[in-house]
Amino acid sequence: MTATAFRSLFVGIALPKIYGTYSFLMAGINIVLGYAMIFGNWGFPKMGIAGAGLASSIAELLSLLFIWGYTFLNKGLKQYKVFKFESFKKELTIKIFELSSPIIVQNLLSMGAWFLFFVFIEKIGSHELAISNIVRGAYMISMTPFWGFSVAANSMVSNVIGQGKKEEVLGLVQKIIKLTLVVSLLMIVVNLIFPVQILSIFTNDIKLINDSMGCLQIVDIALIFFGFAIVSINAVSGTGATKVALYIEIAAIFIYILYAYLMTFVFKGTVEMVWFSEVLYWLFAGVVCYWYIRSGTWKKLKNI
Repeated sequence: MTATAFRSLFVGIALPKIYGTYSFLMAGINIVLGYAMIFGNWGFPKMGIAGAGLASSIAELLSLLFIWGYTFLNKGLKQYKVFKFESFKKELTIKIFELSSPIIVQNLLSMGAWFLFFVFIEKIGSHELAISNIVRGAYMISMTPFWGFSVAANSMVSNVIGQGKKEEVLGLVQKIIKLTLVVSLLMIVVNLIFPVQILSIFTNDIKLINDSMGCLQIVDIALIFFGFAIVSINAVSGTGATKVALYIEIAAIFIYILYAYLMTFVFKGTVEMVWFSEVLYWLFAGVVCYWYIRSGTWKKLKNI
C-alpha cells in the first residue's frame, strides 16, 4: 500500500520511469529469491509455496526501500514535501474520500462481475470453464500494454487540467486512443498468427487448446474496444468525475451480466457466445465515457 502511494506520486508528476524501475527491481528480486526459497537452491531451505510467499514479501520490502530512498535523497523531489506532514486538513481529507470512494466501488463491482461471469461459465460445464481459464490468461497478456495507456491517460488528463488547459483534454485523449488502437491491432495480429503458442503457455492439452480458439477470437474482437474503453474510462476519472465513471461502470456491468445470464441460462448458448459479453461491455463503456469527455460537461466540476 505504501508503494502504491509512491506510484501515484511518480505517475502524477509525470515520472513513471521511477516506478517502472521499482517494478522491474521487485520482479527480479522475486524471481531470484523464489528460485532459491521454493526449490531450496544456493543453500536455502526448500520451503515450497511458503518460500514463494516469503520471497514476494522480501522483494516488496526491498523495492519499497529503493523507491523510498530515491524519493528521500533526490533533491528535485523536495519541492513536493513528501516527508513533511502538516496539520490535519478536514476539508481536503473529505474531498479525497469523495473522489476515491467511487473508484473503490467501481473496482469492487468490476471484480464481482468478473467472478459472476466465471460462475455462469461453470454452469455450462467443466470443460468450458477450463477453456475460459486458459483464454483468460491469454486475455490478461494482451491487456497488459493498455493498463499503461490507461494510467497515462488518467495522469495526463489531470495534469493538463491542473495547468488550466482544459481545452486540450479531448485532443490528448484522442491521441492516446489512436495509440491504443495501433497496439490493439498488433496484439490481435500476434494472437491470430501464434494462437497455439500463446495458449500453450497455460496448458499442454491439445484438445483444450483447439477448443479455446473460438473464445480467443472473441477476445481479439474485444481488444479492439478494450483499449479505447479503458483509456476513456480513466480519462473520465482523471477529470475528477469519479462518480460519473462509477455510474457508467454500473450500467455497463448491468448489460454485461444480463447478457451473460441470458446466454447461459435462457438461450443455452455456447461458451463463445457468453464470452461475447466482453465485447458489449467494453463497447458500451467506451462509447459512453468518450461521449462524456467530448461533451465537456466535466469542465463544470470544481477543483480541489
